Amino acid sequence: MLKKFFSVLLALFLLLPGQAVSAQEADSLFNRALRQEPYSVLDGRLTIRMPTGTEDAAIQRDIMGPMSSSARETRLMSENIGGAELVVYAQEMFRYSTGDFVKDLELIFSSNWQDAEFGYELACSEPGFSAAKLKIPATDPQGEAILVSAVVVRTADNGLIMLSFLVTPEAYRSPNQCRALCDRVIATLKPGERMLNTAARRETLDGAGYQISLDKDYVVIEQFGVDFLVYYIEKVTPLDTSAPSMGIYLGFHPSTDGKPYGTQSKGTILGKSVVWSASNNRVETLTRLKDGSMMHIFITADDQADRAALKKMAQSLQVKTK
Repeated sequence: MLKKFFSVLLALFLLLPGQAVSAQEADSLFNRALRQEPYSVLDGRLTIRMPTGTEDAAIQRDIMGPMSSSARETRLMSENIGGAELVVYAQEMFRYSTGDFVKDLELIFSSNWQDAEFGYELACSEPGFSAAKLKIPATDPQGEAILVSAVVVRTADNGLIMLSFLVTPEAYRSPNQCRALCDRVIATLKPGERMLNTAARRETLDGAGYQISLDKDYVVIEQFGVDFLVYYIEKVTPLDTSAPSMGIYLGFHPSTDGKPYGTQSKGTILGKSVVWSASNNRVETLTRLKDGSMMHIFITADDQADRAALKKMAQSLQVKTK
């Protein structure tokens, strides 16, 4: 099922309280020139120009949770001027286009606004790169973050990226100027140089010192916590299909006690015997590493073949050799 990518509930972590810069005019954010040097989006998947003073602000949803990976999401926050602020939030969907960009737009729109009339406007269309602005329903001007514009990008590797353009209520006192500012920024969107690596390969998990064999269409996302590390291995699938995934947690506080449950099977991780526990679409195992920390591997996939493939990949883990 396609999740909601443009939920304004993201405001709780998209807009951070900051020191507002005093302004002579309430609309001074709208008068800011766009920085000549573009900002990198999603580790070089796209570039975009933003008002001068904008910061690339990493996301941490929970004080005990990991920092978000810049390969998964980017948050660009303009300077807060008199309470007026623009946030551009980009998400890599890790989904392939259906091959029909309009169908992609319809699927994404209907997953977010089921009862609204679908509409879009092409913002850019060139070989290997398309961007469209969805015609979103009216937004509640009383919210903490107000969604002004929503953009979908199809990249040269047939991937899909979402961009949300949100402002503070103070900025939305001038809704037409908000839309004009967003349109100025959207017009600067350009393709970046980085493509998703979805080839079958032997991947190095640098932060952990391991290597793993990946099947075709899988990507790796690395996220660091205060005293732990998590790798997410996700299958890039067509937009209207489910997406199998595997997480590899390395640390001292896993989210499971490791007691077997459900349907059990034996396996081997890093040369040690383990017991896999399975229930519904989830499979997991827990093993202790030589330094006393724990490795928790958890797999979610609707299809049995995908669960088996991910278990096989997990069991290919080896210590990285020099």
